[in-house]
Amino acid sequence: TSQGVRVDTTGPDTSWAFVKDVTCGNLASDTDYARLGSITSLVIVVGGLSDPESGDTFTYAFAFGTAKDPEKILPFSPPQDSTKIYNVGVNTTFEPGILYVATVSACNRVGRCSLVMSDGITFDNSPSEIGAILDGSSALDIDYQSNTTTLCGLWQNISDAESSILYHEVAFGICDSAEILQFVNVGLDQKFCFQELALKLRHAYC
Repeated sequence: TSQGVRVDTTGPDTSWAFVKDVTCGNLASDTDYARLGSITSLVIVVGGLSDPESGDTFTYAFAFGTAKDPEKILPFSPPQDSTKIYNVGVNTTFEPGILYVATVSACNRVGRCSLVMSDGITFDNSPSEIGAILDGSSALDIDYQSNTTTLCGLWQNISDAESSILYHEVAFGICDSAEILQFVNVGLDQKFCFQELALKLRHAYC
């Protein structure tokens, strides 16, 4: 008797599949945002595909572009046997504020294919914009306080047209001085109070 023929009518299962945009050299790390001009490599990594009907041996074709045009930067590469990594390179001009995505076509042994896309990477070319920074813990800016152990501040109208705000950092120091305490990561809060301080009289703190 022959070894038999297994019938497969579907493409690879993508339920647990992932595609990563890697810029830092660590293939386990997915990059969502990057400063324009700061990266030296861009690599696509795919994994998590399975096929219970014809086995987990696939060929991969890689493309890179935008959600509207997945092949804008890199048209689909020729299929590669079992190669889960593809170097896009950085010999192109990326535009700030555009979501770029990697697309992988994975095909099984009978030529049935499935597409998997990354969550994308956005390049940013400018710092965030801050509308106003206020002294004190309310929406009214203060010039004087009697408390010598607590210093509060808040900030409003934070925006970034090219990428999302991930977190805020806040610090304080003596105004018109290079003396600044270490920045504190406060998440997405827009108000913070430094506690247990020893503020000096007749000093202005910013």
